Amino acid sequence: MASAEADRIIKDAHKAVELDREKTVQDLQSEIAGLAVAAAEKVFGESGTKESNQLMYDQFLAKAGGVNDTDSE
Repeated sequence: MASAEADRIIKDAHKAVELDREKTVQDLQSEIAGLAVAAAEKVFGESGTKESNQLMYDQFLAKAGGVNDTDSE
């Protein structure tokens, strides 16, 4: 009985760690994309439209890799 409870606790902890990791990666990607857009604005000397910012963000993610992209590590 105690062994089953310990296994459940360990399994729940692994799930929590994985969820936290995924959220952290997503948060970092958003932060990096925001910094990339800010840097591009400085280089081009103006802020872009929402559509152009989204395009730059999408292009960045395509080149940098997504959350589950193991090639980008």
